Amino acid sequence: MSDQKFTVYQAESHDGGKTWSPAHQILGDFGGAPPHALCLPTGRVVLTYGVRVAPFCIRAKVSDDCGKSWSNEVDVSINGVSPDLGYPSTVALSDGSLLSVFYAHREEGAPAEIFAQKWKLID
Repeated sequence: MSDQKFTVYQAESHDGGKTWSPAHQILGDFGGAPPHALCLPTGRVVLTYGVRVAPFCIRAKVSDDCGKSWSNEVDVSINGVSPDLGYPSTVALSDGSLLSVFYAHREEGAPAEIFAQKWKLID
């Protein structure tokens, strides 16, 4: 892998998007990307992202304070086959669980497929 980072940065606005803070890194240098952020009805923010270094997987972090701090990583789906995975999108279901849809490979060398993983946050 090159020395380039593959991670997620965050910037904040406190004036409705007119100005923004400098971006700051919220995952490790190879923490994963691209992210998808979902604001739950409870006010929690769920960030899902693909991790393209072993173990290859989809992970999530949760913020209870509008992105000021983030939880430890949560494994959503562990693929383990290829670094070619990601672009998750997550929705909240009526039963309180979450559904993340992303692409990955079932076997090394096989075409990419669309996967869905239903999961729950553990408080």
